[in-house]
Order: sequence, then structure tokens, then C-alpha cells
Amino acid sequence: MTRETAVGVRLRTLTPYHYRSTPVPGGMSTIPQYLGDLAIMYAVAKALGSLAPSVALPCRADLRGGVLRDLRRMPWLASVLESRDARLMPRLGRRLSLDGEGGLQETVEAATSTGNVKTWYFIQEVPPGTVYEGAIFGAPDVFEAAGEAQGAPAGRIVVRIGRNLSGVASVERCEAIEKVRLNLWTDQLVGMKPDLEMERYALHNIQPSESMEIGEAAARMRMWREHLSHRGQERG
Repeated sequence: MTRETAVGVRLRTLTPYHYRSTPVPGGMSTIPQYLGDLAIMYAVAKALGSLAPSVALPCRADLRGGVLRDLRRMPWLASVLESRDARLMPRLGRRLSLDGEGGLQETVEAATSTGNVKTWYFIQEVPPGTVYEGAIFGAPDVFEAAGEAQGAPAGRIVVRIGRNLSGVASVERCEAIEKVRLNLWTDQLVGMKPDLEMERYALHNIQPSESMEIGEAAARMRMWREHLSHRGQERG
């Protein structure tokens, strides 16, 4: 059984970021209380060079299969990151310049005139200085791996988050974290039994569990690895 090193982490936003989490009048807003586990896994893997340097998507339009494929290869898994002081900034207007970027083709004009594509909309971002806490699991310790990569001890890892990776955040070790929440959506995706209680249904793909000891969460991560390995062998 693979050993999972559990590292409590504190993420602090350095710039505003947003996701299109939920619709609001005139645009989209972010759910600020949580950062999803997949967002953190991809962010850390990208920062440490574990993802292929390509923006190309798989040929098959298979979201769940694509996530499973990536999870099998992820060096580090993560809990949901939770904030106790999250808030939103005032609405910010954005314009989608369809006519300026490629010419207003007939199909684009037809879509915008029916309202299916908004060329002017609002977003709501999470401000800089927002703190999230959770845990990262894997072997070796994610900060030790970062230190080896740069040839010096790593006190923090700078990652990109948010839609279009427009936000920047720092991730630091936090020994004080004793309890975390796992994402039940990912838990079910890898094939686990539905034996954990949900704390809140935030989004379809962000379903934080009730809090658990970080060691218990690490044991659950080992089970994730086993299920992912078995499913990979079945697909192979």
C-alpha cells in the first residue's frame, strides 16, 4: 500500500480570482467559502512541473474519464480547502469582444442576438489576502519535492487558480491543521462506498464532507489510490 504523507496547508490569495460558480443577475459569481480539491491538485501539479506543457484537451469529450485519468497520475491529492473569512469583491463588468477578436461571423451574430452568448456580463472575485486551509497528500512530502526541484528548502509554493488561471496564491505548510474535509464528488468518482456524511452541497463537483482527522483523511487517500489503480488496470 502506498504511503500517503499528509501535510496541512494554508493557501493565501495574492491576487483576486474568480470561478463561474453560480449564476446571478447579469453574470456569474464565485462561491468563496471553498476551493475544490481538483483545483488544488491541478494547481500544485502544474507548479511543480507534473503536468504536460500543453493546453490541448483529450480527443474524447469525457469529463469524468479525463479526471480519472489525471487522478491516476497525480503525485499529490488534496482535501477541499475551506475559508472562515471569505467574502466577495464588488461586481466587475467584463466585455467579450467577439467582433474585435475574429470578426462578427454570421453564426456568432446569431448566437449573441438570441441571448445565448453574453458579450457584456459581471463577475464577482474573491479578494487578495483570503486564507484557505486544508491538506495535501502524497509521497514525497509536497514541500520536500519543491525543495528538491529548486535546490533549496521550499517554504511555500506559488500556484495559479481561478478561471483561466487568472489568480495567484501561495501555499504554505501549516502544522496546526488537525481536521479537513474531503470532496464527496471525487470520493464517489474514484469508486468509494457512500459512507461519509456531507457537510454541505456547495456545487455538483464540490460536496465537502463532515470534518475528519487528517490521519483518517490520509487513510482514505490510500484507498483512493487503490481504487484508481484497479480502475486503470480494468481500462487497460
